[in-house]
Amino acid sequence: MKTKSILYACLLLVVLMQTSLANNNLFLPGDAFFPAKLTLKDIDSLKTNPDQFRLSYSSFDGYSPSFCGYAGYGWAKVDSVDAKFAANLAKAYGMIRKTEPRLLEKKDDFNSEPDEDGEYKTVMKETNGMCVMFYDAGFDLAKYKLGLRYNEDWVSDAVKFRHRPERVRLCCIVDHPQSVETSWRGAFSVPPLTATFPEVKKGEFASTRSTATIVVKTKAIVFGSTKLSEYFSPKGNPSYMIVDAHGVTRMTYKASKWIAEDL
Repeated sequence: MKTKSILYACLLLVVLMQTSLANNNLFLPGDAFFPAKLTLKDIDSLKTNPDQFRLSYSSFDGYSPSFCGYAGYGWAKVDSVDAKFAANLAKAYGMIRKTEPRLLEKKDDFNSEPDEDGEYKTVMKETNGMCVMFYDAGFDLAKYKLGLRYNEDWVSDAVKFRHRPERVRLCCIVDHPQSVETSWRGAFSVPPLTATFPEVKKGEFASTRSTATIVVKTKAIVFGSTKLSEYFSPKGNPSYMIVDAHGVTRMTYKASKWIAEDL
C-alpha cells in the first residue's frame, strides 16, 4: 500500500508539473478587447458611479486554468463609460434576463469577520453574469471575429509578468480549430485596445493586480450564455448586442448574414 501511495503521489506531481508549465492570460497590452462579466450588483454600482467602477477580467471559462500564475492586468477602468453608457448596459442586462434568469448560489463571504466557531457569513451571489467585451468604437465587426485577441506581441507582453517565453500559452477563449490562425492573420491589421498602464520600475515586473485604464472611445459587445464559438462560425441564429452611450443594437444571424435591430 505504501508503494502504491508513493506511485500515486509521483504521478500527481508529474501531472501538476505538466499543467503548471503555462500561465493564465488576463488583459495583455496588445489585446483587441477587454472581457468581463457583470452581475446585477455590478450594473447598479456602474450606474451609481461609472467613473470609479473597475471591471474584473473574465475568460468566460474559455480555457482550462493552469497552476503557474497569471500574465496581464486583472482589472480595468473604461473612461468612455458614462451615465448614459451605464444605463444602456443596464438595459441590455434586462433584455438578457428575460430569457436567462439570474442564478444565485450561497457562498461564504470571506470579506466578513468569522464568528466564534470560525464560520463566515454566507451571502447569495449571482453566478451567471452578463458577458461583456469592450472594444475600440471603430472595431469592424463585419470584418473581424469576436473574442480573438489579435495580439502579435502576446509573448513579449506575457514575459513582462515574470514568465519565461518558452512556457507561455496563448489562452484562447474561443473554442474553434481556426481561431488561432484567424487571430494571427488579423493581428497585423487590428490595433490593440488603447489603454494606459501603471508604471513599472526598471528591474521589476508588472503586477496582475494592477488596473489598466482604457482611454479610447469604446463599444461593448454583450451576450448571455452563448458560447463565443457560435459567433465565430454561426450554425443557428445566435445574437448579441452592441452597446454604447447612444443606444443598444441587437445583431442576429439570419440567412447567412447579421441583421441589426435597434432596441
